[in-house]
Amino acid sequence: MGKNKKSFDMYQSYLDSLPASSGKNAGYEIENVPLPDSMRTSTLIEQIGKERSWTEDQIDSDIDILEANRLGFVRDLRDLSDNSWKVIPLLPLVRDLLRAAVSPKYQKKKKNKSYKKKSDSSDSSEDENNSHATVPTKDSTIDPTTNNGGGGPDAAGPTPETSPGSKKVFSGRPIEPVNGNRIRVKTTDGVYECNRFCPHKGVDLVTWGNVLGNTLVCTKHNWRFNLEGNEMVKGKSLNACKVNDW
Repeated sequence: MGKNKKSFDMYQSYLDSLPASSGKNAGYEIENVPLPDSMRTSTLIEQIGKERSWTEDQIDSDIDILEANRLGFVRDLRDLSDNSWKVIPLLPLVRDLLRAAVSPKYQKKKKNKSYKKKSDSSDSSEDENNSHATVPTKDSTIDPTTNNGGGGPDAAGPTPETSPGSKKVFSGRPIEPVNGNRIRVKTTDGVYECNRFCPHKGVDLVTWGNVLGNTLVCTKHNWRFNLEGNEMVKGKSLNACKVNDW
């Protein structure tokens, strides 16, 4: 990719570091931390595009559209109204993925709509297959809580929290506070413990940190610390050390 090649390549390592599942054997869970307002939209587009195997030209085209509309940061996307989202000349899929990434409420709203459709469809099929049941009324076919013998726990379908295949897009980072001054960070080659605050301006990395491969990035001022070997940046480090368990 032309203008953002370095950032794009580093996100491959970040995506490889994400857990394969959220079950009890996954090893660790990603903490639900919203994307920082200061994160660049170009970085977010690259991250989404890489996961979905978009071409470099497609990603660059989306970035150009965002920049032309003065939407350079995540905070700019969060300021958009519903109508403003509709008039941005992005593909509908790109708009929905961006909006879901920056607005957890929007993502939850879409999941609830999908769940309601599945629930209604499941209830209707259950009532049609019950030969001993009376003719269902409109209310009995759409109410997943009906306890008249024609509907049970299975008729309502899976809940949004346990729906198979549900997947949040870029909802958090593998960073966990240990105490007031230290954090644990999951990278591609293991878990590290390091200082919680960036030595540049004292920024809290629980909120502003992001993991790219083995690098912990302070997204507020774009300081990058390679945790492997406790690399120093401009004479400063996070005093990182590798630990055995997450």
